Amino acid sequence: MLVAVGFLLGFSLIVSILAPFLLLENDRLEPSLIFKDYQELELEMNKLLKKFLKSEEDFKRNFLSHREWRSEKEKLTHLYLRLAREHDRIIQRKKNKL
Repeated sequence: MLVAVGFLLGFSLIVSILAPFLLLENDRLEPSLIFKDYQELELEMNKLLKKFLKSEEDFKRNFLSHREWRSEKEKLTHLYLRLAREHDRIIQRKKNKL
């Protein structure tokens, strides 16, 4: 579980660092709506990740039901998959423009 969360945090950090360079490397590529959507998606993922980590602690203290905890975990997983797909689309568009 902690490995998965660590992976999500690591991926989020790498993507947030590399995304501006991938998009702005060429003068023809300007920040687009896709990039803004991507940033919003990443912010949403980070919020959910913080909420998930908090809910995991709460779950350990029995303040949160197992169903609620799994729901948060599923939301985070879904959001992570959306972020990964968006990242792939951005890379593909960059390759197509070059």
